[in-house]
Amino acid sequence: MMLDPVGKLCARAQSGDTAAASELISLFHERIFSYFRRQCSSNEYAEDLTQKTFCKVWASIASFRGRSSVATWIHGIAYHVYVDWRRRRNLSDPQTDDWWETRAADAPSPFESAAGKEAAEHLYRWVGELDDDDRDVVHLHYFQGLSLSETAEALDIATSTVKYRLRAALKFLREKTVDLKLNARTDTHQEGFMNEAQIENLLRHSPRLDVPGALEAKLRENIRLPKAPIPESAIVSWLPFKRWLPITLCLAIGLTAIAIQLTTRSCLEKEKIQQLAAAQPLEKLRQENAEYKKLKPWGDDINRLRKDGQELRRLREEIASLEAETTTLEKLRAENEKLEHQAGAGAGGTKDFFAEAQEHAELVTCINNLKQVGLSARIWANDHQGVFPIDYISMKNEMGTPKILRCPSDKTRPEITWDDVAAGNVSYPMLAPGARETEAQVIFAECPIHRNFCLVDGSVQHLTEETVKNFIKVINGKKTIQRIVVTPQ
Repeated sequence: MMLDPVGKLCARAQSGDTAAASELISLFHERIFSYFRRQCSSNEYAEDLTQKTFCKVWASIASFRGRSSVATWIHGIAYHVYVDWRRRRNLSDPQTDDWWETRAADAPSPFESAAGKEAAEHLYRWVGELDDDDRDVVHLHYFQGLSLSETAEALDIATSTVKYRLRAALKFLREKTVDLKLNARTDTHQEGFMNEAQIENLLRHSPRLDVPGALEAKLRENIRLPKAPIPESAIVSWLPFKRWLPITLCLAIGLTAIAIQLTTRSCLEKEKIQQLAAAQPLEKLRQENAEYKKLKPWGDDINRLRKDGQELRRLREEIASLEAETTTLEKLRAENEKLEHQAGAGAGGTKDFFAEAQEHAELVTCINNLKQVGLSARIWANDHQGVFPIDYISMKNEMGTPKILRCPSDKTRPEITWDDVAAGNVSYPMLAPGARETEAQVIFAECPIHRNFCLVDGSVQHLTEETVKNFIKVINGKKTIQRIVVTPQ
Protein backbone atom coordinates (compact mmCIF):
# COMPACT_ATOMS: atom_id res chain seq x y z
CA MET A 1 0.00 0.00 0.00
CA MET A 2 1.40 3.40 -1.03
CA LEU A 3 1.66 5.87 1.86
CA ASP A 4 1.59 9.67 1.67
CA PRO A 5 4.28 11.63 3.58
CA VAL A 6 2.08 11.90 6.69
CA GLY A 7 1.31 8.18 6.53
CA LYS A 8 5.04 7.42 6.34
CA LEU A 9 5.64 9.57 9.44
CA CYS A 10 2.96 7.59 11.26
CA ALA A 11 4.53 4.29 10.18
CA ARG A 12 7.93 5.46 11.51
CA ALA A 13 6.34 6.49 14.79
CA GLN A 14 4.74 3.02 15.06
CA SER A 15 8.24 1.52 14.93
CA GLY A 16 9.36 3.77 17.82
CA ASP A 17 10.83 6.75 15.90
CA THR A 18 10.51 9.74 18.29
CA ALA A 19 11.60 12.22 15.60
CA ALA A 20 8.68 11.17 13.40
CA ALA A 21 6.29 11.60 16.35
CA SER A 22 7.65 15.14 16.87
CA GLU A 23 6.94 15.94 13.22
CA LEU A 24 3.36 14.71 13.65
CA ILE A 25 2.98 17.07 16.61
CA SER A 26 4.26 19.98 14.50
CA LEU A 27 1.72 19.13 11.78
CA PHE A 28 -1.39 18.72 13.93
CA HIS A 29 -1.05 20.40 17.35
CA GLU A 30 -2.30 23.82 16.14
CA ARG A 31 -5.38 22.32 14.46
CA ILE A 32 -6.26 20.14 17.48
CA PHE A 33 -5.76 23.03 19.93
CA SER A 34 -7.98 25.30 17.79
CA TYR A 35 -10.67 22.58 17.68
CA PHE A 36 -10.82 22.51 21.50
CA ARG A 37 -10.36 26.29 21.95
CA ARG A 38 -13.48 27.06 19.88
CA GLN A 39 -15.59 24.89 22.21
CA CYS A 40 -14.05 25.10 25.70
CA SER A 41 -13.95 28.88 26.43
CA SER A 42 -10.35 28.94 27.78
CA ASN A 43 -6.77 28.18 26.73
CA GLU A 44 -6.23 26.04 29.87
CA TYR A 45 -9.00 23.59 28.96
CA ALA A 46 -7.89 23.50 25.32
CA GLU A 47 -4.24 22.80 26.29
CA ASP A 48 -5.27 20.02 28.69
CA LEU A 49 -7.52 18.32 26.13
CA THR A 50 -4.84 18.65 23.42
CA GLN A 51 -2.32 16.85 25.64
CA LYS A 52 -4.85 14.10 26.45
CA THR A 53 -5.54 13.67 22.74
CA PHE A 54 -1.89 13.14 21.83
CA CYS A 55 -1.41 10.79 24.81
CA LYS A 56 -4.23 8.64 23.37
CA VAL A 57 -2.64 8.92 19.91
CA TRP A 58 0.66 7.45 21.20
CA ALA A 59 -1.18 4.78 23.21
CA SER A 60 -3.16 3.55 20.18
CA ILE A 61 -0.74 4.27 17.31
CA ALA A 62 0.34 0.62 17.17
CA SER A 63 -3.21 -0.39 16.22
CA PHE A 64 -3.55 2.21 13.42
CA ARG A 65 -3.86 0.33 10.10
CA GLY A 66 -4.24 3.24 7.65
CA ARG A 67 -7.86 2.52 6.70
CA SER A 68 -8.41 6.30 6.99
CA SER A 69 -6.07 9.29 6.74
CA VAL A 70 -3.91 10.21 9.74
CA ALA A 71 -5.76 13.55 10.05
CA THR A 72 -9.14 11.78 10.18
CA TRP A 73 -7.87 9.30 12.78
CA ILE A 74 -6.44 12.03 15.07
CA HIS A 75 -9.58 14.19 14.75
CA GLY A 76 -11.73 11.16 15.64
CA ILE A 77 -9.69 10.71 18.85
CA ALA A 78 -10.00 14.46 19.60
CA TYR A 79 -13.78 14.31 19.13
CA HIS A 80 -14.16 11.46 21.66
CA VAL A 81 -11.86 13.25 24.14
CA TYR A 82 -14.07 16.35 23.89
CA VAL A 83 -17.30 14.34 24.32
CA ASP A 84 -15.87 12.60 27.44
CA TRP A 85 -14.79 15.97 28.88
CA ARG A 86 -18.20 17.51 28.26
CA ARG A 87 -19.97 14.50 29.80
CA ARG A 88 -17.80 14.55 32.96
CA ARG A 89 -18.51 18.25 33.45
CA ASN A 90 -22.23 17.60 32.84
CA LEU A 91 -22.45 20.42 30.27
CA SER A 92 -25.71 20.67 28.33
CA ASP A 93 -24.53 23.74 26.33
CA PRO A 94 -21.16 24.39 24.67
CA GLN A 95 -18.74 26.53 26.73
CA THR A 96 -17.86 29.03 24.00
CA ASP A 97 -16.77 32.65 24.12
CA ASP A 98 -15.59 35.20 21.54
CA TRP A 99 -12.83 32.82 20.44
CA TRP A 100 -12.44 34.64 17.12
CA GLU A 101 -10.88 37.55 19.02
CA THR A 102 -7.87 35.33 19.94
CA ARG A 103 -6.56 35.43 16.38
CA ALA A 104 -2.84 34.82 16.01
CA ALA A 105 -0.82 38.05 15.76
CA ASP A 106 0.78 37.08 12.46
CA ALA A 107 -2.49 35.82 10.93
CA PRO A 108 -4.18 38.11 8.38
CA SER A 109 -7.80 39.05 8.98
CA PRO A 110 -10.17 36.93 6.84
CA PHE A 111 -12.77 39.72 6.77
CA GLU A 112 -12.90 42.12 3.81
CA SER A 113 -14.74 44.87 5.70
CA ALA A 114 -16.16 45.82 9.06
CA ALA A 115 -19.54 44.58 7.87
CA GLY A 116 -18.00 41.24 6.99
CA LYS A 117 -16.40 41.03 10.45
CA GLU A 118 -19.76 41.81 12.09
CA ALA A 119 -21.52 39.16 10.00
CA ALA A 120 -18.85 36.57 10.83
CA GLU A 121 -19.04 37.31 14.57
CA HIS A 122 -22.80 36.81 14.53
CA LEU A 123 -22.37 33.61 12.51
CA TYR A 124 -19.69 32.12 14.81
CA ARG A 125 -21.85 32.91 17.84
CA TRP A 126 -24.89 31.22 16.26
CA VAL A 127 -22.85 28.05 15.62
CA GLY A 128 -22.73 27.64 19.40
CA GLU A 129 -26.56 27.56 19.44
CA LEU A 130 -26.77 24.51 17.14
CA ASP A 131 -27.71 21.05 18.37
CA ASP A 132 -24.75 18.89 19.46
CA ASP A 133 -24.87 16.68 16.36
CA ASP A 134 -25.13 19.59 13.90
CA ARG A 135 -22.44 21.59 15.73
CA ASP A 136 -20.00 18.65 15.63
CA VAL A 137 -20.17 18.33 11.82
CA VAL A 138 -19.83 22.14 11.39
CA HIS A 139 -16.66 22.22 13.52
CA LEU A 140 -15.02 19.26 11.79
CA HIS A 141 -16.09 20.04 8.19
CA TYR A 142 -15.85 23.84 8.06
CA PHE A 143 -13.53 24.92 10.89
CA GLN A 144 -11.16 21.90 10.78
CA GLY A 145 -11.30 21.48 6.99
CA LEU A 146 -12.18 17.76 6.86
CA SER A 147 -14.00 16.48 3.77
CA LEU A 148 -17.49 14.97 3.99
CA SER A 149 -16.16 11.41 4.01
CA GLU A 150 -13.41 12.25 6.54
CA THR A 151 -15.96 13.92 8.83
CA ALA A 152 -18.16 10.82 8.59
CA GLU A 153 -15.22 8.54 9.52
CA ALA A 154 -14.18 10.76 12.45
CA LEU A 155 -17.73 10.73 13.87
CA ASP A 156 -18.34 7.06 12.88
CA ILE A 157 -21.54 7.90 10.96
CA ALA A 158 -22.66 7.65 7.32
CA THR A 159 -21.71 10.35 4.79
CA SER A 160 -25.41 10.88 4.02
CA THR A 161 -25.97 11.70 7.71
CA VAL A 162 -23.19 14.31 7.56
CA LYS A 163 -24.86 15.91 4.52
CA TYR A 164 -28.24 15.96 6.26
CA ARG A 165 -26.82 17.59 9.41
CA LEU A 166 -24.91 20.19 7.37
CA ARG A 167 -28.10 21.12 5.50
CA ALA A 168 -29.94 21.47 8.81
CA ALA A 169 -27.15 23.66 10.25
CA LEU A 170 -27.02 25.92 7.16
CA LYS A 171 -30.79 26.26 7.20
CA PHE A 172 -30.70 27.34 10.87
CA LEU A 173 -27.91 29.88 10.25
CA ARG A 174 -29.63 31.24 7.15
CA GLU A 175 -32.87 31.76 9.11
CA LYS A 176 -30.87 33.63 11.75
CA THR A 177 -29.54 36.01 9.09
CA VAL A 178 -33.10 36.54 7.85
CA ASP A 179 -34.32 37.38 11.36
CA LEU A 180 -31.52 39.93 11.77
CA LYS A 181 -31.75 41.04 8.11
CA LEU A 182 -27.96 40.83 8.04
CA ASN A 183 -26.06 41.57 4.82
CA ALA A 184 -22.39 40.63 4.66
CA ARG A 185 -21.35 43.13 1.95
CA THR A 186 -22.46 46.58 3.17
CA ASP A 187 -22.41 48.62 6.36
CA THR A 188 -26.20 48.78 6.56
CA HIS A 189 -28.97 46.30 7.17
CA GLN A 190 -30.87 45.63 3.95
CA GLU A 191 -33.76 43.41 2.95
CA GLY A 192 -31.31 40.90 1.45
CA PHE A 193 -29.56 38.29 3.57
CA MET A 194 -26.57 35.96 3.29
CA ASN A 195 -27.04 32.94 1.09
CA GLU A 196 -25.60 29.49 1.83
CA ALA A 197 -22.48 30.10 -0.25
CA GLN A 198 -21.61 33.24 1.76
CA ILE A 199 -22.27 31.41 5.05
CA GLU A 200 -20.05 28.49 4.01
CA ASN A 201 -17.30 30.88 2.92
CA LEU A 202 -17.25 32.64 6.31
CA LEU A 203 -17.22 29.30 8.16
CA ARG A 204 -14.36 27.91 6.07
CA HIS A 205 -12.25 31.08 6.51
CA SER A 206 -12.49 31.41 10.28
CA PRO A 207 -9.48 33.15 11.91
CA ARG A 208 -6.38 31.11 12.77
CA LEU A 209 -6.16 31.10 16.57
CA ASP A 210 -3.15 31.97 18.74
CA VAL A 211 -1.56 28.78 20.14
CA PRO A 212 0.45 28.99 23.41
CA GLY A 213 4.15 28.81 22.62
CA ALA A 214 4.96 26.25 25.31
CA LEU A 215 2.31 23.77 24.17
CA GLU A 216 4.40 22.14 21.46
CA ALA A 217 7.33 21.61 23.83
CA LYS A 218 5.03 20.00 26.43
CA LEU A 219 3.63 17.66 23.81
CA ARG A 220 7.13 16.60 22.75
CA GLU A 221 8.07 15.85 26.37
CA ASN A 222 5.04 13.57 26.74
CA ILE A 223 5.78 11.37 23.71
CA ARG A 224 5.45 7.74 24.81
CA LEU A 225 5.76 5.44 21.81
CA PRO A 226 5.37 1.63 21.92
CA LYS A 227 8.60 -0.33 22.11
CA ALA A 228 10.02 -1.48 18.80
CA PRO A 229 9.68 -5.25 18.18
CA ILE A 230 12.71 -7.42 19.06
CA PRO A 231 14.62 -8.47 15.89
CA GLU A 232 14.67 -12.17 15.09
CA SER A 233 18.49 -12.22 15.27
CA ALA A 234 18.30 -11.42 19.00
CA ILE A 235 16.20 -14.52 19.77
CA VAL A 236 18.27 -17.44 21.07
CA SER A 237 18.24 -20.56 18.93
CA TRP A 238 17.01 -22.82 21.72
CA LEU A 239 13.89 -20.75 22.46
CA PRO A 240 11.47 -22.99 20.43
CA PHE A 241 12.70 -26.06 22.32
CA LYS A 242 12.32 -24.23 25.64
CA ARG A 243 8.79 -23.23 24.70
CA TRP A 244 7.68 -26.80 23.89
CA LEU A 245 9.63 -28.53 26.70
CA PRO A 246 6.83 -28.40 29.37
CA ILE A 247 4.25 -29.71 26.92
CA THR A 248 6.58 -32.53 25.80
CA LEU A 249 7.25 -33.61 29.39
CA CYS A 250 3.52 -33.63 30.20
CA LEU A 251 2.78 -35.78 27.15
CA ALA A 252 5.58 -38.22 28.00
CA ILE A 253 4.36 -38.62 31.57
CA GLY A 254 0.77 -39.14 30.40
CA LEU A 255 1.73 -41.76 27.79
CA THR A 256 3.86 -43.64 30.33
CA ALA A 257 0.98 -43.78 32.80
CA ILE A 258 -1.39 -45.06 30.09
CA ALA A 259 1.07 -47.77 29.02
CA ILE A 260 1.50 -48.96 32.61
CA GLN A 261 -2.26 -49.10 33.11
CA LEU A 262 -2.84 -51.07 29.90
CA THR A 263 -0.07 -53.56 30.74
CA THR A 264 -1.46 -54.14 34.20
CA ARG A 265 -5.00 -54.66 32.89
CA SER A 266 -3.79 -57.12 30.22
CA CYS A 267 -1.94 -59.17 32.78
CA LEU A 268 -4.94 -59.29 35.08
CA GLU A 269 -7.31 -60.41 32.30
CA LYS A 270 -4.90 -63.10 31.12
CA GLU A 271 -4.56 -64.45 34.63
CA LYS A 272 -8.34 -64.50 35.06
CA ILE A 273 -8.81 -66.48 31.85
CA GLN A 274 -6.27 -69.02 32.93
CA GLN A 275 -8.07 -69.49 36.23
CA LEU A 276 -11.44 -70.01 34.49
CA ALA A 277 -10.00 -72.47 31.99
CA ALA A 278 -8.44 -74.54 34.76
CA ALA A 279 -11.70 -74.68 36.69
CA GLN A 280 -13.90 -75.96 33.78
CA PRO A 281 -14.04 -79.67 32.93
CA LEU A 282 -12.48 -80.65 29.66
CA GLU A 283 -15.69 -82.40 28.47
CA LYS A 284 -17.73 -79.22 28.87
CA LEU A 285 -15.22 -77.33 26.78
CA ARG A 286 -15.52 -79.94 24.03
CA GLN A 287 -19.32 -79.70 24.00
CA GLU A 288 -19.23 -75.92 23.74
CA ASN A 289 -16.75 -76.14 20.90
CA ALA A 290 -19.01 -78.57 18.99
CA GLU A 291 -22.04 -76.32 19.50
CA TYR A 292 -20.03 -73.35 18.24
CA LYS A 293 -19.03 -75.22 15.09
CA LYS A 294 -22.68 -76.13 14.49
CA LEU A 295 -23.96 -72.58 14.87
CA LYS A 296 -21.17 -70.88 12.94
CA PRO A 297 -22.65 -71.62 9.45
CA TRP A 298 -25.98 -70.11 10.53
CA GLY A 299 -24.22 -66.93 11.58
CA ASP A 300 -22.40 -66.76 8.26
CA ASP A 301 -25.73 -67.12 6.38
CA ILE A 302 -27.30 -64.34 8.44
CA ASN A 303 -24.39 -61.99 7.72
CA ARG A 304 -24.59 -62.81 4.00
CA LEU A 305 -28.36 -62.09 3.91
CA ARG A 306 -27.80 -58.78 5.72
CA LYS A 307 -25.22 -57.72 3.11
CA ASP A 308 -27.57 -58.78 0.28
CA GLY A 309 -30.37 -56.61 1.76
CA GLN A 310 -28.08 -53.59 1.90
CA GLU A 311 -27.02 -54.09 -1.72
CA LEU A 312 -30.71 -54.39 -2.76
CA ARG A 313 -31.58 -51.08 -1.09
CA ARG A 314 -28.63 -49.40 -2.82
CA LEU A 315 -29.76 -50.69 -6.22
CA ARG A 316 -33.31 -49.44 -5.65
CA GLU A 317 -32.00 -45.96 -4.78
CA GLU A 318 -29.91 -45.91 -7.97
CA ILE A 319 -32.96 -46.91 -10.04
CA ALA A 320 -35.04 -44.10 -8.50
CA SER A 321 -32.25 -41.60 -9.20
CA LEU A 322 -32.02 -42.73 -12.84
CA GLU A 323 -35.80 -42.41 -13.26
CA ALA A 324 -35.68 -38.82 -11.89
CA GLU A 325 -32.82 -37.94 -14.25
CA THR A 326 -34.78 -39.43 -17.17
CA THR A 327 -37.82 -37.26 -16.32
CA THR A 328 -35.62 -34.16 -16.08
CA LEU A 329 -33.98 -35.00 -19.41
CA GLU A 330 -37.39 -35.30 -21.10
CA LYS A 331 -38.42 -31.88 -19.73
CA LEU A 332 -35.19 -30.30 -20.97
CA ARG A 333 -35.67 -31.89 -24.40
CA ALA A 334 -39.22 -30.45 -24.61
CA GLU A 335 -38.00 -26.98 -23.59
CA ASN A 336 -35.16 -27.23 -26.13
CA GLU A 337 -37.64 -28.07 -28.90
CA LYS A 338 -39.80 -25.12 -27.88
CA LEU A 339 -36.82 -22.74 -27.99
CA GLU A 340 -35.74 -24.14 -31.39
CA HIS A 341 -39.27 -23.55 -32.66
CA GLN A 342 -39.21 -19.95 -31.43
CA ALA A 343 -35.77 -19.42 -32.97
CA GLY A 344 -37.05 -20.80 -36.30
CA ALA A 345 -40.04 -18.47 -36.16
CA GLY A 346 -37.68 -15.52 -35.53
CA ALA A 347 -35.62 -16.45 -38.56
CA GLY A 348 -38.81 -16.41 -40.65
CA GLY A 349 -39.53 -12.73 -39.92
CA THR A 350 -41.02 -12.64 -36.38
CA LYS A 351 -39.29 -10.19 -34.00
CA ASP A 352 -36.63 -11.82 -31.78
CA PHE A 353 -38.08 -12.66 -28.35
CA PHE A 354 -34.84 -11.76 -26.57
CA ALA A 355 -34.58 -8.43 -28.41
CA GLU A 356 -38.09 -7.54 -27.22
CA ALA A 357 -37.17 -8.42 -23.65
CA GLN A 358 -34.03 -6.27 -23.90
CA GLU A 359 -35.99 -3.29 -25.26
CA HIS A 360 -38.58 -3.59 -22.50
CA ALA A 361 -35.85 -3.80 -19.82
CA GLU A 362 -34.17 -0.65 -21.22
CA LEU A 363 -37.53 1.17 -21.24
CA VAL A 364 -38.19 0.28 -17.58
CA THR A 365 -34.64 1.29 -16.59
CA CYS A 366 -35.10 4.64 -18.38
CA ILE A 367 -38.36 5.25 -16.46
CA ASN A 368 -36.65 4.43 -13.15
CA ASN A 369 -33.78 6.81 -14.00
CA LEU A 370 -36.25 9.66 -14.62
CA LYS A 371 -38.08 8.85 -11.36
CA GLN A 372 -34.78 9.23 -9.48
CA VAL A 373 -34.12 12.52 -11.31
CA GLY A 374 -37.60 13.79 -10.34
CA LEU A 375 -37.15 12.74 -6.70
CA SER A 376 -33.72 14.43 -6.48
CA ALA A 377 -35.15 17.64 -7.99
CA ARG A 378 -38.03 17.69 -5.48
CA ILE A 379 -35.61 17.16 -2.56
CA TRP A 380 -33.51 20.07 -3.88
CA ALA A 381 -36.62 22.26 -4.29
CA ASN A 382 -37.69 21.48 -0.72
CA ASP A 383 -34.48 23.19 0.49
CA HIS A 384 -34.90 26.14 -1.94
CA GLN A 385 -38.40 27.53 -1.30
CA GLY A 386 -40.10 25.15 -3.74
CA VAL A 387 -38.03 26.26 -6.79
CA PHE A 388 -36.47 23.53 -8.98
CA PRO A 389 -32.76 23.74 -10.02
CA ILE A 390 -31.67 25.42 -13.25
CA ASP A 391 -29.26 22.60 -14.17
CA TYR A 392 -28.41 19.04 -13.14
CA ILE A 393 -25.02 19.87 -11.57
CA SER A 394 -26.80 22.01 -8.92
CA MET A 395 -28.42 18.89 -7.43
CA LYS A 396 -25.27 16.76 -7.59
CA ASN A 397 -25.49 15.85 -3.88
CA GLU A 398 -29.14 14.80 -4.18
CA MET A 399 -28.55 12.54 -7.21
CA GLY A 400 -25.40 10.91 -5.82
CA THR A 401 -24.28 9.48 -9.20
CA PRO A 402 -24.27 10.79 -12.80
CA LYS A 403 -25.23 7.34 -14.17
CA ILE A 404 -28.96 8.03 -13.76
CA LEU A 405 -28.69 10.78 -16.42
CA ARG A 406 -27.85 8.21 -19.15
CA CYS A 407 -30.61 6.30 -20.97
CA PRO A 408 -29.58 2.63 -21.46
CA SER A 409 -30.70 2.87 -25.12
CA ASP A 410 -28.44 5.91 -25.72
CA LYS A 411 -25.53 4.24 -27.53
CA THR A 412 -23.85 7.60 -28.25
CA ARG A 413 -22.98 7.98 -24.58
CA PRO A 414 -21.42 4.76 -23.25
CA GLU A 415 -20.68 6.49 -19.93
CA ILE A 416 -21.50 9.84 -18.24
CA THR A 417 -19.29 11.67 -15.72
CA TRP A 418 -19.90 14.81 -13.66
CA ASP A 419 -17.87 16.76 -16.25
CA ASP A 420 -20.36 15.61 -18.91
CA VAL A 421 -23.23 16.70 -16.64
CA ALA A 422 -21.68 20.16 -16.19
CA ALA A 423 -21.33 20.43 -19.98
CA GLY A 424 -24.95 19.37 -20.55
CA ASN A 425 -23.92 16.13 -22.28
CA VAL A 426 -26.72 13.93 -20.88
CA SER A 427 -29.50 11.73 -22.29
CA TYR A 428 -32.35 13.64 -20.59
CA PRO A 429 -32.58 17.34 -21.54
CA MET A 430 -34.05 19.60 -18.81
CA LEU A 431 -37.15 21.33 -20.26
CA ALA A 432 -38.27 23.45 -17.28
CA PRO A 433 -35.29 24.78 -15.28
CA GLY A 434 -36.37 26.87 -12.32
CA ALA A 435 -39.93 25.46 -12.33
CA ARG A 436 -41.99 25.66 -9.13
CA GLU A 437 -43.52 22.76 -7.19
CA THR A 438 -47.03 24.13 -7.82
CA GLU A 439 -46.65 23.49 -11.58
CA ALA A 440 -47.34 19.77 -11.17
CA GLN A 441 -48.13 18.96 -14.84
CA VAL A 442 -45.13 20.82 -16.31
CA ILE A 443 -42.53 18.52 -17.95
CA PHE A 444 -39.23 18.91 -16.06
CA ALA A 445 -37.12 16.46 -18.17
CA GLU A 446 -37.68 14.04 -21.04
CA CYS A 447 -36.15 11.03 -22.81
CA PRO A 448 -36.36 11.66 -26.58
CA ILE A 449 -35.58 7.99 -27.33
CA HIS A 450 -38.46 6.38 -25.41
CA ARG A 451 -40.76 9.43 -25.15
CA ASN A 452 -40.66 9.24 -21.34
CA PHE A 453 -41.53 12.51 -19.58
CA CYS A 454 -40.66 13.40 -15.94
CA LEU A 455 -43.18 15.86 -14.46
CA VAL A 456 -42.61 18.42 -11.72
CA ASP A 457 -44.78 16.33 -9.36
CA GLY A 458 -42.15 13.53 -9.64
CA SER A 459 -44.18 11.12 -11.80
CA VAL A 460 -42.97 9.71 -15.15
CA GLN A 461 -45.27 9.32 -18.18
CA HIS A 462 -44.59 7.14 -21.25
CA LEU A 463 -46.40 8.37 -24.40
CA THR A 464 -46.71 7.16 -27.96
CA GLU A 465 -46.18 9.44 -30.94
CA GLU A 466 -49.94 9.93 -31.24
CA THR A 467 -50.49 10.74 -27.53
CA VAL A 468 -47.57 13.20 -27.62
CA LYS A 469 -49.44 15.23 -30.25
CA ASN A 470 -52.77 15.04 -28.39
CA PHE A 471 -51.77 15.54 -24.75
CA ILE A 472 -48.65 17.78 -24.71
CA LYS A 473 -49.32 21.51 -24.98
CA VAL A 474 -47.08 24.55 -24.53
CA ILE A 475 -48.44 26.88 -21.82
CA ASN A 476 -46.52 30.04 -20.84
CA GLY A 477 -43.49 28.73 -22.70
CA LYS A 478 -43.43 25.37 -20.83
CA LYS A 479 -44.42 21.93 -22.10
CA THR A 480 -47.36 20.56 -20.09
CA ILE A 481 -49.14 17.18 -20.12
CA GLN A 482 -52.91 17.66 -20.14
CA ARG A 483 -53.80 14.06 -19.22
CA ILE A 484 -52.15 11.39 -17.11
CA VAL A 485 -51.22 8.18 -18.96
CA VAL A 486 -50.50 4.84 -17.25
CA THR A 487 -46.74 4.20 -17.30
CA PRO A 488 -45.53 0.64 -18.13
CA GLN A 489 -43.86 -1.24 -15.31
